Amino acid sequence: MKVLKHPDTSTWKFEHTCSACDAVLEVEAKDINHKTERGDRPSESDYDSYYAYCAVCSTQFTIPEGKLTKAVKHLAKRKGSGGGGSYFDR
Repeated sequence: MKVLKHPDTSTWKFEHTCSACDAVLEVEAKDINHKTERGDRPSESDYDSYYAYCAVCSTQFTIPEGKLTKAVKHLAKRKGSGGGGSYFDR
C-alpha cells in the first residue's frame, strides 16, 4: 500500500510545570505513554490515560487528552502495546 500523506508528530509540543520540583518541561510526542484505566464502578467504561515523567525528578504527570492530536495518541498506544513501528514513528 502506498501512503500518500501521514500526520507529522515531530512538531507536537506540550509545556508542563512539574508540581513536585517546579521544572518547566517541553513534552514531545515520543515522551507520551498510554494506559487503559478502569472505571471506579462496574457500570463505568474503561478509558484511555496519557502521561509522561518529569526529566528532573521522575514524577509522573497526566497529559490532558484534549491537548493531544489523534496521531500522538496513536503513537503512544503503539509504543505502550509493544506493537512495533508504524509510519508515525518516522
